[in-house]
Amino acid sequence: MTWITETFHRHTIYETKYSYKNNKVSISVSQPDLSVQEEVKEGENVSASCSVFHSCPTYPPSFIWSHFGEQQNQTQQLHEGQWNSTSTLTFRPNRSDHNKPLKCRVTYHRGLHLETFKILQVKSAPDIKTSSKCSSENGIIKCDCIVESEPPSMVYFILGDRVMQSSKAEKNGSVTIETLQTDFGSFRRVQCLANNVVGYDNILLSLPVNGKKDLGCTDLSVFT
Repeated sequence: MTWITETFHRHTIYETKYSYKNNKVSISVSQPDLSVQEEVKEGENVSASCSVFHSCPTYPPSFIWSHFGEQQNQTQQLHEGQWNSTSTLTFRPNRSDHNKPLKCRVTYHRGLHLETFKILQVKSAPDIKTSSKCSSENGIIKCDCIVESEPPSMVYFILGDRVMQSSKAEKNGSVTIETLQTDFGSFRRVQCLANNVVGYDNILLSLPVNGKKDLGCTDLSVFT
């Protein structure tokens, strides 16, 4: 646009048009920050937190956890239009959670999803499986003691008043299988003990009698 004043000076006005159609504004969001203890114990309360920054307090993000527990959410104003939303989960891990992910899924307004996780390291006391047993094959008696724990357990056999060394040991992840093969003499039961830094467990295994398993009392106070 141009016009001429009485002093014959030329003036020009430039008109600029800006289109948001061709110049879209992009909004970036940060990856959620997940915090939890590196090592936890089975059955004990554990607290984990998941937090994100955002700029829309009217529609704060929602949080979904992979584990069941007590969840509390809060939003805090920071500065320059920034907000921080945090979800805190209190839960009790079990041994099946060992080496498994704890996941936090964040959903922003209009459906944007982000997810993060931490691998849980769950310590657990020994659990001697009921599948532990003594068996006889071709006149040879052997006893298998099967223990699940994290970290793996030290396993012992007690025959009478003697602590016996296992004949074979196998470890598969959190499971330890110790085998005792020896001359059991006239004993009818052998005790298996397992312990680690978290706790201990024990079981009394019946020895086969004439090729058949003795189904008698398994009270740990009874020895013959």
